[in-house]
Amino acid sequence: MEYPAGHIQEREEEKRQAIEILESAIASIEGQKRAPDKWERVCLVRAMSCIFSGAYELAAMEAHLATTPSEERSPHATVPSGGVYDFGLDVVKTALEEARNAPVEPYTRFGPTILRPANG
Repeated sequence: MEYPAGHIQEREEEKRQAIEILESAIASIEGQKRAPDKWERVCLVRAMSCIFSGAYELAAMEAHLATTPSEERSPHATVPSGGVYDFGLDVVKTALEEARNAPVEPYTRFGPTILRPANG
């Protein structure tokens, strides 16, 4: 499939920015010398999932949400725990390295897009 001129470069930049924001969130938690709390874990998992799905802008948003101070988080948020959400930063850093080396998704798999292949 052919993409508009500059499309892949734009997607590479979106991915780079998402990874940079995720690295910053990880560094923030590490700088406090602690494990991520439930809120941060959920945001980090969603960010990683979005990166692997090609939803780079959404990944950046989730990574940014991971840095929300506890006093600014919704008191009504229901945050899952256990299972996939039970991990330390070493797991996120390993997944991040895999994401960094993964090829750029030429289109997002979320929402309507004119760039979605007919079989995608």
